[in-house]
Amino acid sequence: MIEWLQYAEEHLEKVHIIGHHPPRMCMVSFSWAYYSIVNRYQSTITGQFFAHTHFDEFMLFYNETNSTQPISIAYITPSFTTYPNVNPGYRVYTIDIENSVSVLDHRTMILNLTATNLYNKTVWVEEYSAKSAYDMIDLSPQEWNKFVLQLENDIDGEMMGLVYQYFMKSATTGAACDRMCRKKLINCNLKTARAQDTTFCSAML
Repeated sequence: MIEWLQYAEEHLEKVHIIGHHPPRMCMVSFSWAYYSIVNRYQSTITGQFFAHTHFDEFMLFYNETNSTQPISIAYITPSFTTYPNVNPGYRVYTIDIENSVSVLDHRTMILNLTATNLYNKTVWVEEYSAKSAYDMIDLSPQEWNKFVLQLENDIDGEMMGLVYQYFMKSATTGAACDRMCRKKLINCNLKTARAQDTTFCSAML
């Protein structure tokens, strides 16, 4: 992977990385090495896309020498397959293919299981658009970090509840996630992209 990233950097190309397991859920040595690679090639990597968890979440990557400086964002998409206590879902990304090759927005669709069972037909609904629902200027790492700081400063607020609702693919509401649950979601999920990294998550363990 490093060889291709180096090639892309030398040829002024941009790269999207697609994987199954999020780096936070990989072997520790691999996870931390990957984090360092993202730091090194942060100007080349314009998108990271993972899955596996079945939930709707994202992970911020920070400068290895300055944990307040966001340098990349990884999206963990909701699963199309069924999973206990969450609705099936899928996501559509809007990419700036002409210029930055970065993610401009993403829309998440969910299968409403209650309505599907009630009417005996599949009922897909648009759950949300990230840019609209979270009132973001863009989906850069810097803006995602500002959004997370906003959540931290209003941990009991409606927006944090909405983030949890979307995390669960609208199978429940934010009321199901108490203050400790919300802090864990922010510090151990949204701000942590390395396995066994206690930079933000230590107080939650």
